[in-house]
Amino acid sequence: MSPAGVTWLDMAEASLAAGDFSGAHASATRSIQAEPWAVRAALLLRARASASLGTPDLAREDALAALRHSADEAQLEPRYWPALVRLLDGVGALAEVRDEVRDRLDELIEANIDEPLLYLARGELFQRSGLIENALNEYDYALEIDEDLLEAWLLLAECESLAGRVNDAAYALDRAADLDPNDIGLFLRLGDALLEIGEHVRAVRAFEEGLALAPREPELYGGRAEASLELGLFADALADADRMLELRPGDIRGTVLRARALYALGRDDEAKATYDAALEIDPDNTAALRGRGDTLWAAGDLEGATADYERALELDPEDAETWLTLAAVRQHLGDTDGAIAAAGEVLEREPEAAEAWIVIARARQRAGDLEGALRDAVAAVETNPGLDLAYLERARLHEAEGRTLLAWRDARWAIDCNPEASDAYLLRGRLALEIESPREALEDLDLSLDLHPESGE
Repeated sequence: MSPAGVTWLDMAEASLAAGDFSGAHASATRSIQAEPWAVRAALLLRARASASLGTPDLAREDALAALRHSADEAQLEPRYWPALVRLLDGVGALAEVRDEVRDRLDELIEANIDEPLLYLARGELFQRSGLIENALNEYDYALEIDEDLLEAWLLLAECESLAGRVNDAAYALDRAADLDPNDIGLFLRLGDALLEIGEHVRAVRAFEEGLALAPREPELYGGRAEASLELGLFADALADADRMLELRPGDIRGTVLRARALYALGRDDEAKATYDAALEIDPDNTAALRGRGDTLWAAGDLEGATADYERALELDPEDAETWLTLAAVRQHLGDTDGAIAAAGEVLEREPEAAEAWIVIARARQRAGDLEGALRDAVAAVETNPGLDLAYLERARLHEAEGRTLLAWRDARWAIDCNPEASDAYLLRGRLALEIESPREALEDLDLSLDLHPESGE
């Protein structure tokens, strides 16, 4: 017998929540036998226990029985429907009963129009059927009824991510974290989402809130290290990467983050050694291959850098940033055809990448094709009229052809795009000397040195 005042169904739910799946299975079985009013809910709970115990066939059988049981007095409460949809999907049965579930949910919603959990269940049905926009509508309906429904915000965040709307996903996670400020996983997900949309300060804050709850969670240190790198807080990033590795020795993410921080701090030899260590852990880690390529290029080993970039692209051929870097290093090596081919790969993936046209222009110029280089520089300007480097490249080509006034004009436009472009001030200052404007030349050269005091030119 169950304890006085407690049903077998209650005991099954409590056991599931506590992770006692065998106990949940036994209590759900007793409920099926002794509590006819709860048979459908008990079948669902036993199915969930079976799935957790690694017996998916039994889970599938009970899940379908929970859906189709004919007992009128044993209707599933709304709170069980989202779990039933998830379970049917998890045991591979949702496809065969999708229409049946949809019809049943439509009937229930018509009879219980203000029940948010039924909208959640229908939203999950849509989401797991690939109908993302339909799912989003259902989650919005649920939140119109109950804006404090945590599960709705979590499902909305997941669905917004699937739709590629990362800003909206981050907002939903932020709301979820407000509702459950003790959920470490929420702060981790929120921080990751904020990283993805470039909200690095907020990401740091989210990871710090998570760390206040779980100061020994390595992924929170890793996330904060990522955000700190983007903010230029390289020493902080190194400290967090080291802490991550203390908590999880040999972690590949922590090792790569440590290498990135070392490289950003100018400790190139240590960075390369750390990338080497990362590649011993995972020889196919593309982030480590790209990073080691950068350290090799900085050390003047262009062939070694090329090999690492090419290997990274074998593993991830859609990485436009690495194609662009490979194009640049090939251009420095004098491999015109290779540079143009790699830059073409960039443009195929990101047609708006004006930087690729700049690399092509430099490769053609190095090969002596100034006319073709100028065409490519023009394409860079047309692709991104707000990019200072595009005007600067065209200015240099005009200068090489002796078109001083056109070069001066483009240098000025580069400065308009980026008032801190020291190379543009340097070029305009040099051109001002040619057109006999010494005062303007001195002003520009002083500005260039103020912005880039290390320049000896």
